[in-house]
Amino acid sequence: MLHIIGMGDNVVDINVTLGQRFPGGNSVNVAIFSQYLGYRSSFMGVVGNDEEGELVRAALNDKNVDTRYIQTREGETGKCRIELKNGDRTITDINDLGVVRTDPLILDEEILDYIRTADLVHTACYGCMIPELHKINAIKVPILFDYSDKWTEEKLVEVAEFATYILFSGKERPQEELESYVRRLVGIGHCELVICTMGKRGAMLYDGKDLYLTKAFGQNLRIVDSTAAGDAFITGFITTYLLGKKHFRLLKRNPDKQIEWTLPDEDASGYHRSLVRYAINKGNLQALYTCMHEGSF
Repeated sequence: MLHIIGMGDNVVDINVTLGQRFPGGNSVNVAIFSQYLGYRSSFMGVVGNDEEGELVRAALNDKNVDTRYIQTREGETGKCRIELKNGDRTITDINDLGVVRTDPLILDEEILDYIRTADLVHTACYGCMIPELHKINAIKVPILFDYSDKWTEEKLVEVAEFATYILFSGKERPQEELESYVRRLVGIGHCELVICTMGKRGAMLYDGKDLYLTKAFGQNLRIVDSTAAGDAFITGFITTYLLGKKHFRLLKRNPDKQIEWTLPDEDASGYHRSLVRYAINKGNLQALYTCMHEGSF
């Protein structure tokens, strides 16, 4: 079974359109969506000693996400204001991420020992974890980094030194420009694969060999709330992709050594391409499901 760790960012979304509060944050959402899909998941980060911090912790516990490495800090949990119009959201930060920015998580040896049990660590630009990423590289656990729409080319290049997988949003940018970025990033540092989401235009993915373009599912359906659709997409994609890679490695390892065989390169490439396309579709399906209810989860 896969073990996915969400690390760093967490917020409480104050939805003024619905008059409700929803716990969330990129890495919280990924941890919960991974649990929904049947995988082991954990969240580690910091919350404030306030009502919002308790709300985040309670939501994760309610979804059976491991919360042993959530630390409480003196101060406020991050809060965002959300307004909905025809299902699309407008987000306004209220308190600059709260304690996540002022007193972020530090990865000590105990936490790193726990991270060694994971197949992937997901974190994001809102988690303030970039100074700690080199520690995760040192224990050889892959990192998925989400830069949302807060990226610059320089920032993407910086995080490629640490992240195996990079996700960013290019909703308002020309497709040709975005393609140049995804092609440039693969091969820098640890980066093996880059995904750029493009809103209703879909997404593009580059793995160093092939460029994949996909349209979002359900474009003619009425969307209830698009909050966390990107987090749902990347969770559906990355868990499917990692599991497919794990199965491939196990089969090639052939522990019984009863048959000596080598998979031809063209078959290995065909498997990889089919896996990527299937994982993209799984991500699209997960994103559509998330858009059909209020809040992130």
